[in-house]
Amino acid sequence: MLQRRINQSIAEYEVLNTLEQSWGGLCTHVRERYNIGKPLYGYKAKVIPHPNPSKADKGHTKSRLKPDGRPGRNSDADRELALPRGRQLRHHRRPAQRRSGTVSAA
Repeated sequence: MLQRRINQSIAEYEVLNTLEQSWGGLCTHVRERYNIGKPLYGYKAKVIPHPNPSKADKGHTKSRLKPDGRPGRNSDADRELALPRGRQLRHHRRPAQRRSGTVSAA
């Protein structure tokens, strides 16, 4: 029984450790303005070839946000407010917060 609990705690530590290590890569990805997930309101994903040549050879792509350009959809001011807030949510929410759906007051 004790060995099982020890193995469970080690597995839980490994999961949390992996999430923390991947967090740095996610933050870099966002800072370089690559899109993660569904594009924000008023934007569409501009698909570009993958920056890594070996992945580009395999047909992998990445996407960046660009305004959708539809008149009357929303104003430029709304888009400018939506982009930083969306980036802030994607960049500053820690892995545990993304799972639970909580957002820290920043």
